[in-house]
Amino acid sequence: IAAVEDGSVNKSAAENVFASLSIDPGLQFLVPYLTKYVSEQVQSNLENLSFLFSLMRLSKCLIVNPNLNNELYLHQLLPAVLTCVLSKKLCRKGFEDHWSLRVFAADLTKIVCAQYAESYTVLQRRIIKTFYDALNKKKQAMTSQYGAIVGLTVLGPLTIKSYLLPSMTKHVRVFRKASSAKNEEKRFEAHYCLSALLHAFGIYFKYTTERDIDNEERDLMLQVHEELGEKTVPWCPTEYIVDTFV
Repeated sequence: IAAVEDGSVNKSAAENVFASLSIDPGLQFLVPYLTKYVSEQVQSNLENLSFLFSLMRLSKCLIVNPNLNNELYLHQLLPAVLTCVLSKKLCRKGFEDHWSLRVFAADLTKIVCAQYAESYTVLQRRIIKTFYDALNKKKQAMTSQYGAIVGLTVLGPLTIKSYLLPSMTKHVRVFRKASSAKNEEKRFEAHYCLSALLHAFGIYFKYTTERDIDNEERDLMLQVHEELGEKTVPWCPTEYIVDTFV
C-alpha cells in the first residue's frame, strides 16, 4: 500500500509492487481489503491524479491476476473504476492529463466484461447503459462525456454501432460549437471529445467491410463524414471512399 500511495515519488518500488500483485498467488485473503481500499481512496482523492492512476493500476493487477477470485468484490471495484472514467473532475488543474486515466480505466471495464461475461450475463449491458446515460445526460460535463465515449468505444464496434453512431452527428455539432467557446479549458475539452468521436468512428470502420453496411448505416456514415470532414477518410473502407466521395 505504501508503494501505491507513494508511486509518483518512488516509481521503481511501485513498478515492482504492481508486477508482483498481477501474478502473486497468495493474495486471495487480501482481496476484500484491497478492493475496499481502492473504493474508499478513489472517492476520497478525486483531485489527486497520480494517486488515482496508482489505484487503477492496483485494480488492474487484482483483475488480471489469474490466481485471484474477485467476483464477490466487483461491487466495490467496478464503481471505483467507472468513477475514474466518468467523474467530472479527476485532477486539481483542468489541463492535467486526466484523459489518459479515463482511457486506462475504460480499458479495465473491457477486461472486466470479458472476464466475467459468463458469470454475469447482464454486466456488460449495465456498463454500456452507464456510459450511454453519461454521454446523453443534459448539461453533462464534457470531461464525463469524453469518458463515456471512450468507454463505449473500447467495448467494440457493435457497441459503437448501436450506442454511438446514431447520435454521433448530433454530438459532433455540440462539441464543435463548444470548441469555439471563449473559455480555453472548455475549448480544450471539446477538442478531446471530438477526437474521441473520430477515434470511435475509425474503430467502427476498421472492423466493418462494405458488404456489412446497410442503407441506414451508409446514411449515418455520410452524415458523420460531412460533420467530421476529411479526417474520416483514412478510416473508411476503400470501396466506400470510391463509391461515395470520388
